[in-house]
Amino acid sequence: MATNHTANYQLNQWEATDQVLRTDFNEDNSKLDTALKSLNTTAQEHAAQLSQLQTSLRKCGDCKLHYTTYEGNGEISRTFTFPHKPVYIFLFGGTSSNLMIPGTAPLCFLAGCGANLSWSGNTLTMTQRGTSGPEFNRKENIYYMLALLDAAE
Repeated sequence: MATNHTANYQLNQWEATDQVLRTDFNEDNSKLDTALKSLNTTAQEHAAQLSQLQTSLRKCGDCKLHYTTYEGNGEISRTFTFPHKPVYIFLFGGTSSNLMIPGTAPLCFLAGCGANLSWSGNTLTMTQRGTSGPEFNRKENIYYMLALLDAAE
């Protein structure tokens, strides 16, 4: 029987004066088999999780950021052209912050959008809605636009 054992798995470590027993080897082999099985199961679970994440990531598509600023000129319409098709546009400045989502039915929402959106390819035209001044183009206000662009375009 072994006098000493390893710190982590309590495997047998014999001194020169210890009697070596077959049962000690069998115990060690059983411990090693259990530990290896656990590691293999964990590795398989991680591989499956990684595969799921990679599949999800591929569905997200590629995206590029485009940032610009502009000074409002008070006109009722303003047009912007982007290097790629926008997926989302965040507009900050003046008295509002807006999120715009292009598509077949463009959406503009959050506080004080006040604009109709018109898309043509990579170009956005915002036109004042109603009789109040355009929230997106008030004269001498500085606006900040961050666009998430479809990198596949």
